[in-house]
Amino acid sequence: MAEQKDYFTDLLKNIYSNAINDISVAYIAKIEKITPPTATVQPLARINGKKESMVQKVHFIVLPGQSESIDYETGDEVIVICLDDDNSKHTNGYFPVSSNRKHSVDYSFVIGKIASKNDFKK
Repeated sequence: MAEQKDYFTDLLKNIYSNAINDISVAYIAKIEKITPPTATVQPLARINGKKESMVQKVHFIVLPGQSESIDYETGDEVIVICLDDDNSKHTNGYFPVSSNRKHSVDYSFVIGKIASKNDFKK
């Protein structure tokens, strides 16, 4: 007797795989415009050979021990992360998490610059 195919397990694996692929966590982008305290970035990934839409109002992160001035320029390639929740209403240290939109590129933060050859001391 031939073994039966487990269609239910295959379905769940496909759903899981598609859900994981749709979650935006981090991406590489180029800074197109800086308007402190935010920037507009162009994601460098191509979808079917086409550019993705630019992401506006991307915030920067200042890490402990880092100098207080942020040294980014237009054209820098950066790593950008996406928050789990909508931070557009972040005020006084709190923001609501009632939005159904999760991991959207609209909730992006630049976490660092990708070093180029010129960034190293000689």
